Amino acid sequence: MTGEKRGEGFHGGGDAGGAQHPAYDEKYARYIVLFNFRQAYYECHDEMEELWLEEGRDPFWQGLLQAAVALHHWRGGNVSGAVKLFRGAIGKLSRYPAIERGLNVADLLEKSERAMRTLSAWLADWRKAGGDTAKPGELPAAPPFEPFALTVADPRLADLVSETEARLPNTEEESY
Repeated sequence: MTGEKRGEGFHGGGDAGGAQHPAYDEKYARYIVLFNFRQAYYECHDEMEELWLEEGRDPFWQGLLQAAVALHHWRGGNVSGAVKLFRGAIGKLSRYPAIERGLNVADLLEKSERAMRTLSAWLADWRKAGGDTAKPGELPAAPPFEPFALTVADPRLADLVSETEARLPNTEEESY
């Protein structure tokens, strides 16, 4: 499905309120909490990987998993890894309509595409400057990490995310 199809209908015949998925999985809510409020992207990966495996390796869940890991790599300075994972996430999520499973996929795609363009441009400059063989000071400064949040479109999912955030114990953010 191409980008122009994002707004047509909803995957599986559901609606923006998740009629196809009337009860959201608690792992999905924890993923959103970890992504939006804690920026604990590796922990997001763990939550989503479990759901992805339980749900038969659904490409939607895999795309969300890849978006979180892309941000994890970007924050850790692995720009090449971030670009690859953003590319994978975009490829999977672009098959879905603008709103899917209570999430604004169009917004996530826009943010992921913007991040991928920024990081890809830096990688091109880095390679032109000599990459791994360049002397210190000859390389362009890496783009600063710019986290972004997922936009929840279904009030029922937003309520579950709020409840989950209140119950989830505070943990330390990822460190490097």
